[in-house]
Amino acid sequence: MSAGAPATAGVARRQAGTPPATPVRRARRRPRDLLLPYLLLLPACGVVALVVAFPIAQSIGYSLHHYNLREPDNVYFSGLDNYVRALTDEMFWRALRATAIWVGAVLPIQFVIGMAIAVLMNRAFPGRLVLRASVLLPWVVPSAVVALLWRWLLDGNLGVVNDLLIRIGLIDTGIPWLNDPSTAMAVVVIAMTWHGMPFFALMLLAALQAVPAEMYEAAHLDGASALQRFRYITWPSIIDTIRTTTLLRIIWLANSIEIIWIMTAGGPNFATTTLPVVTFFEAVRGLDFGYASAVSVLLALILLVVVHLYVRQMRKDD
Repeated sequence: MSAGAPATAGVARRQAGTPPATPVRRARRRPRDLLLPYLLLLPACGVVALVVAFPIAQSIGYSLHHYNLREPDNVYFSGLDNYVRALTDEMFWRALRATAIWVGAVLPIQFVIGMAIAVLMNRAFPGRLVLRASVLLPWVVPSAVVALLWRWLLDGNLGVVNDLLIRIGLIDTGIPWLNDPSTAMAVVVIAMTWHGMPFFALMLLAALQAVPAEMYEAAHLDGASALQRFRYITWPSIIDTIRTTTLLRIIWLANSIEIIWIMTAGGPNFATTTLPVVTFFEAVRGLDFGYASAVSVLLALILLVVVHLYVRQMRKDD
């Protein structure tokens, strides 16, 4: 630029009636303005500390004590005794295996069904609004009601499922679904799948609706098949939602207890006894808060390891 350019630009601004630009001076922030964001965060931090940090600290403290309400005068610091007792208890490892089966069975089934429903609801067809409303039904029903409903359906003597199977000739006598160790886990998995499937369906539907339709139109013009459009457009577009919902579902399933406890109470023969069931049983029936807290802390540590490995794998994939 030549030396006369600024003068030429100033003449042009004056001719256009535009006032000359004034330098912007950054205002000095007062100490009160600097502290204001932190003061506004204080109530939220206080609530988090009250409902999250304090119970965690209290559970860790209980886990380090012999704290059984059957012996209220015999509370003392026991160090890692409760953890040693849990790790050397066969029931803990059986419950850990049952928890892995529970999460490993429910999660993929819920995801596949949720994905299929989300893809279906993303299409325009008569009755789509009715389908969307009906998909929400299992999600809005409380877990206790879902457990009682499926317990009644699968009752060995009066259950509707046995009655239908006998009527169509598949079985001759009623099957005690909830009282047989070989079928108990399967039926609680079915009940939980029905109850939690709408979570995947709704979250994946929201992700699908955010995919631009122009991408599908361009792929269709290029001759891409439906499978290729799903593989190269849909899946990469919703992969972040899939990762997030899967991680949340793993944590929720590992901590869930309502359906298992109401339907089978951890039985028969401990076939459905997961780690949350052990914690509940030891705390409520055994009144051994020290041991129950140790089991819950171990479950939290296992979940932290799983979440860490999952997030690290996500970063590698990115």
